[in-house]
Amino acid sequence: MTNSNNFPFTFHLAQKVQADNRTPVIRRKNYEVCTVEYVTKGAGCLHSNGEEFFIPSGSVYFLHKGSTHEYYPDKNDPWHKLCFVVDGPFMEYLYHIYALDKVHFIPEAKELRSYFESFLNLDPSIPRCHEKASVIFHGFVEACGAHLAGKEEKIPLSVQKLKRCIEESLDKSFKLANYCQQENLSPAYAVRLFHKYCNCSPVEYLLQKKLEMAQRLLRYSQLSVKEIAASLSFSDQYHFSTFYKKRTGESPSSFREKWK
Repeated sequence: MTNSNNFPFTFHLAQKVQADNRTPVIRRKNYEVCTVEYVTKGAGCLHSNGEEFFIPSGSVYFLHKGSTHEYYPDKNDPWHKLCFVVDGPFMEYLYHIYALDKVHFIPEAKELRSYFESFLNLDPSIPRCHEKASVIFHGFVEACGAHLAGKEEKIPLSVQKLKRCIEESLDKSFKLANYCQQENLSPAYAVRLFHKYCNCSPVEYLLQKKLEMAQRLLRYSQLSVKEIAASLSFSDQYHFSTFYKKRTGESPSSFREKWK
């Protein structure tokens, strides 16, 4: 899928990869995009920008944009992987602010697997695929930073799962009661636990993420304010504009005008 609206993030593809003992070494110089891979089974080796890593199951590794690298499966235990390919200035910005631009390998990162599965569920033919993928990617990078800082493991899996569900629900209606019913949770307990680890309620987190996405779309896309309101599941343009002005002190049109 091509990025026709000049959005600063491009999602190229996501797929499952299964190697065997005949899979060759892959070598690249000055790689043009960024690939991130999660090893679900087996193992392999990565050489990137002069560093060497053994990559076991449950680990994540990065083939960064601009890198010179080679990688290959372990001949005795070839890896099975989930991967996604992304590009764009928003990708580079997030890697920089979360200090991941020099990180090649994250071991024992099983909690990150669900982000790869979320990318696999994206249909490249749907409208605004890049925008939706950027939300998942932002959550992924944030989780990588937390993992490396030793914080992610302290957050209960139920909270991590609810966060990801919210991040993937910006374009549709999200009902906490329905989610809690599916997960067999008390809504009051879910709210208390979420607030404890995220310093806000699930509803407030959803609104924060909607605002972030609205600002990206206003700045980088050609969508009208009405189309942005619909893409973020607001009932109409008026409801969206009221929400936006209450949060930022200016109208969506005024914010967009500043970036022309």
